[in-house]
Amino acid sequence: MPALEVHDSIVELDARARLRRYLPRERLRAVQTPQAFRRDILEAAFGRSRRSHYTDDASLVRRLGHPVAVVEGEPQNEKLTTPEQLRAALRRLDRAT
Repeated sequence: MPALEVHDSIVELDARARLRRYLPRERLRAVQTPQAFRRDILEAAFGRSRRSHYTDDASLVRRLGHPVAVVEGEPQNEKLTTPEQLRAALRRLDRAT
């Protein structure tokens, strides 16, 4: 799976949303999509998933016990998760044309 170094400070919060600890960013990576797996492994991972919500394909593959390799990602491969991220990306595309 492709991943990028994390440059922001990342913190873990407790159940009351209070700062619990800072996480060591030198050991953290921001995972990107798309991710690549053998089809049979990916189909088995989705077939055995009991959750309807998961963070990415790699989390399901890993739950089956398969190793997941991490490779250097591409900073230009921007993840669009929220409506605001999509609007910002569309504005950038509009300016580029």
